[in-house]
Amino acid sequence: MMVYGASGVGKTTIIRKYLSQNKRDSEVGGDIIPVLHIELPDNAKPVDAARELLVEMGDPLALYETDLARLTKKLIDLIPLVGVKLIIIDEFQHLVEERSNRVLTQVGNWLKMILNKTKCPIVLFGMPYSKVVLQANSQLHGRFSIQFELRPFSYQGGNGVFKTFLEYLDKALPFEKQAGLANESLQKKLYAFSQGNMRSLRNLIYQASIEAIDNQHASITEEDFVFASKLTSGDKPISWKNPFDEGVKVTEDMLRPPPKDIGWEDYLRNTTHKIRNSGVKNNFFD
Repeated sequence: MMVYGASGVGKTTIIRKYLSQNKRDSEVGGDIIPVLHIELPDNAKPVDAARELLVEMGDPLALYETDLARLTKKLIDLIPLVGVKLIIIDEFQHLVEERSNRVLTQVGNWLKMILNKTKCPIVLFGMPYSKVVLQANSQLHGRFSIQFELRPFSYQGGNGVFKTFLEYLDKALPFEKQAGLANESLQKKLYAFSQGNMRSLRNLIYQASIEAIDNQHASITEEDFVFASKLTSGDKPISWKNPFDEGVKVTEDMLRPPPKDIGWEDYLRNTTHKIRNSGVKNNFFD
């Protein structure tokens, strides 16, 4: 299975939640590790992935091993011994070389072999262009036919999942009164600020909550949101307008759904010129 999505949509949160529900345990015979989790480094090679997995299983000496065959054999032997039922590999997009967008096929082929030898299911997490890695390896693509995309919220006219999420969040905040997060005016501002991105929304509401608590407010006020919006908008583009600024009106354009190519920015930056020259049109966004 592959789970992919742009930065800030909740991939890491899902991984942490799953790991917390399937914690390691120590028994007389050794550690039990039901879920093995690693993050692939940039421009990863098979030996890097093997080392990371072995270190996570409690073998620090793997860091000094350079022979892939020995690392792989040890890995195949240890996975059933420590009770691994699932392997989670995060940052799978690091199999796409950063500057050239060349797919690093060696790790993909190595993963296919690990799947065959251990029969242990693997879940891949990464940016949307992680799909390119699977498309470059037909056999690996077949093993990960289940692909789930995590997308930012859409506004949906103010009556969709985003509104429901805000209603539940409002009830969970530690205040005497609810802030009315799902009310039309505030909901529009929250969406326009975050563009439906969970991380951006979380940071905004977290900082607004701290400001409200520091000022002993019974609920988050407009002033708290103004303060928090200025504090957490450092990653916004130059053309972006802060919906909490005085005089800024939330327009329909600010409430538009997230674009289909969200999360592909780094990949497309290196690919656009090649596509223009070759005339090839690949539709990765369906």
